[in-house]
Amino acid sequence: MTPLFNRHYDWRGNLPRIAGKAAVRTGITIAVFLVIMLVAGVAYAATGDTTGAATGTASDVIAATAGSPTLGEVAQDLGHLKVGTNLFFLIVGVALIFFMQAGFMLVETGFCRAKNAAYVAAMNLGIFTVGALAYLLIGFGLQFGGFGAMPWGGASALSGSFEIVKGWGLFGTKGFALSGGAYDVAIAGMFLFQLVFMDTAATIPTGAMAERWKFSSFVIYGIVMSAIIYPVYGMWVWGGGWLAKLGTNVGLGHGVLDFAGSSVVHAVAVSWVSPGSSCWAPASASSPKTARPTRSRAITSRWPSWARSSSSSAGSASTACPRWPPRTCASR
Repeated sequence: MTPLFNRHYDWRGNLPRIAGKAAVRTGITIAVFLVIMLVAGVAYAATGDTTGAATGTASDVIAATAGSPTLGEVAQDLGHLKVGTNLFFLIVGVALIFFMQAGFMLVETGFCRAKNAAYVAAMNLGIFTVGALAYLLIGFGLQFGGFGAMPWGGASALSGSFEIVKGWGLFGTKGFALSGGAYDVAIAGMFLFQLVFMDTAATIPTGAMAERWKFSSFVIYGIVMSAIIYPVYGMWVWGGGWLAKLGTNVGLGHGVLDFAGSSVVHAVAVSWVSPGSSCWAPASASSPKTARPTRSRAITSRWPSWARSSSSSAGSASTACPRWPPRTCASR
C-alpha cells in the first residue's frame, strides 16, 4: 500500500524551487485581482446612466423635433410599442409551442419498433414541411380569410367570407399565400401562431398510425388535413364562422367557445385517429422497441409547450380581453 506521505522526500533541498513556484502563482493572482479592480474602478468612474433614470426619455421617442415630441407622436410611438410587445409575446409562444414537435417525435419513436424509429422521426419532420406549405397556400385563407382586423393592430384586415346566409360563414376567401393585403406584419404574426396549432393537430394522428402506412399515404393525409379539414373547422369556431355565431344568430349562449384548441386542435385530430388506425393492421410487437427513457423525455419536453400554448392563447401581453380567435371573452 502506498503511504499518503513520502517520509523520505527531501523537502529541504527542494524548498527554493517550491518557494519560487509559490511566488509566481501569488504574483499572478495579485495581478489578476488588480486588473479586475482597475476595470471595476474605471467602470464606476464613468459618467454613464448607472441607475437607468436617464434611459427612456422624450429623446427616445421618434419625433420631427428630437426631444420634443408632440402628443400625436407619443401616441404613435406607444402604439408601435404595444403592437411590438404583443407580437413578441406571440412569437415566443410560437417557438415554445413548436417545441412540442420534439415531444411528439420522442414519444412516437419511444413506442415504435427500433428498426422504424428513423422513419417515424422523419414523419414528424415531414408533417410540418408538407403541412406548412399547404396551410400557407390554402389553409390559412380558408380559416381566417374572413376574420377581420387582427387583435393587436395592423394596417390590413381579412374580410372575405363565404356564407350560406348572412352571418353563417363556412370558409374564408382571402389571405391565400399571404398575398395582396394579407402581406401584413400583424397577419403574418397570426399566420405563424396558427401554423403551430395546425401542426399539432396534424401530428397527433401520425403517432396513432406510426409504422402502419406508406409515405405516399402520409403525404396525402398531411395535405388534406392542413389545407382543408383543420382550416374549415377552425374557421367555424375561431374564424367567425357559423358555430361561433350561434349565440348571435339563434341565441344559443355565446356560440361555440374554444380556448387554446380543445376542439379545434385535439378533437379534430382525434377524429382522424379511429378511422385512420382501423384501416391499417396493428404493428407487430415481435421487434424490440426503442428505449423507455425516450417516452419520459417526451412528456417532460412537452410541458413548456403545453403551458405556453394556453398562455399565448390570450393573444396579447397588454390587453385583458383582446378580440382573439380562442374567444377568451364571453361577451364577444
